[in-house]
Amino acid sequence: MSYIPQSRADLATAEALTLTADRTTTGTEILRCTADVNIVLNLTPKDRETVLVYLATANTVNITGYIRIYSQTNYYNSAEFNIDEFGGSTLTLSTQHATAHLVYVRDFGEWIAI
Repeated sequence: MSYIPQSRADLATAEALTLTADRTTTGTEILRCTADVNIVLNLTPKDRETVLVYLATANTVNITGYIRIYSQTNYYNSAEFNIDEFGGSTLTLSTQHATAHLVYVRDFGEWIAI
C-alpha cells in the first residue's frame, strides 16, 4: 500500500479567518490579517497541513515555527527570515498584499514556504 498523507490539505474545507489578534494555527487555515499579529504555526501539525497567510493592510505579521523557504525566485524579498535561539524561525511580512503559503511536510519535519 502506498503512503497516504494524514491530511490532504483540502483548502475547500480550510477554516477561513480574518485576524486582528495573535493566533496559533490548529489545522489547515486561510488567514487574512488586518492588524499587527503574531501567528504561531501548529506545533503538532498533520502531514501536508497548509496555512495561507494574506496581509491585507500595511501592518506587520510575524509567522513563527520550524520554517524553511524553498523558492527558486526572489518571491520572499518582501519578507524577512530570521532563525531564533530555539532553532525555529520567524517569517515577517510587512508589505500590504503580501502572502505566504506554508505546508508542513512530515518527512522533512518542518514547514516549507513555497
